Amino acid sequence: YTSKTMERGEFYNIFLKGVPKSVKTKKIKWKSSNKKVVSIYSNKKNKAVLRAKKCGNAKITAIYKGRKYTCRVSVVKDLEQKKADNPSLNASSVVIHYLPDYAVPYIKKNTAYNYSFQFTVSGTDESVRSWSIEGDPAVAKRYHITDKGLLYKVFGDDDYRTEYTECTVKAELTNGKVLTAGIRGYDDVNIFIRNTISDFKKTYITDKMTEYEKMEKVVRADGKVYLVTTGFGNPKPRYYQINEITRADFDKINEKNFVDPAYIWGE
Repeated sequence: YTSKTMERGEFYNIFLKGVPKSVKTKKIKWKSSNKKVVSIYSNKKNKAVLRAKKCGNAKITAIYKGRKYTCRVSVVKDLEQKKADNPSLNASSVVIHYLPDYAVPYIKKNTAYNYSFQFTVSGTDESVRSWSIEGDPAVAKRYHITDKGLLYKVFGDDDYRTEYTECTVKAELTNGKVLTAGIRGYDDVNIFIRNTISDFKKTYITDKMTEYEKMEKVVRADGKVYLVTTGFGNPKPRYYQINEITRADFDKINEKNFVDPAYIWGE
């Protein structure tokens, strides 16, 4: 180049053409007419690295075998306003719900809930190299995120008493940067069960009941019969236990209750 425009703070490699790359470094002398504008940052063989320090003009001279070669350099503030590389996910935390297909006719999806979430990355020209779910393996396996960043829950939680589970979504960019977001997942079936039990307690378990009445209740749900046992003699909050029972167990309990079997067993 006989002339070059640089941005303030920029480094630029300049070569002396017609000189073999094997030439010894000391054979070529480089200098700047204005070191406050452009300095010779380093030089090796037929190459020099220029550093643009502040706005202005300078002349770079290379002397080889007594002959001078020049290049005029202009330093400007900015050739073009560059976008800052500040990558981020479109959410730092997400709440997601899960409802299996078999339960939809009974519970129905809540339109206010997210049953999947699409992650995106902004603020960078880099792309996502990989998406992953991090955290407790027993929890992480219940979630899935696609190569396109779509997150959803694939399994419910085993224990209906589990209010929610938590994990982390990790996005690794092509430049090595890592972005994360916190995930909290709810199982709508378990929410339904907890609400049903809560409503049952409010409806059937009262302070006016005798100890025997507080002790046992029989419930039919989804074609099965369950025995609800409460810690009738214990201080509140009382302990509750729910167990599926057989017809033989029901008949034994019913000896003192006289409940119509047809009402419970659908006979």
